[in-house]
Amino acid sequence: MMTYPGLVQLLRMLGRNAALEAIGAESEPDPDSLTAQQRAILSALIETHLETIAQQLADEAAASDDVGDSASAIQFAGDRIASFSDLMLPVQADRLNRLVADAVAGWG
Repeated sequence: MMTYPGLVQLLRMLGRNAALEAIGAESEPDPDSLTAQQRAILSALIETHLETIAQQLADEAAASDDVGDSASAIQFAGDRIASFSDLMLPVQADRLNRLVADAVAGWG
């Protein structure tokens, strides 16, 4: 289920201003108010920026005091991915999780 903080984080990782412009919004909308077209646009943006999103999630995990090894980094990123997974196809979520796992492989 998509949450407001998850949507805000996703927009930030996609480049907030460009992502808001792409969906025709001036500020972060309530996730429940997104139209089917806005959801499709965000899904396409996710697909285009999947590797960048994965690296940003890995970087955030590295900066977190709650993360000490690759397993906790994967869990950390997985929680964030779940917060905006409604905007992705299951295959995109799986690929994003795999990309994060690859990025944090070998940590502690």
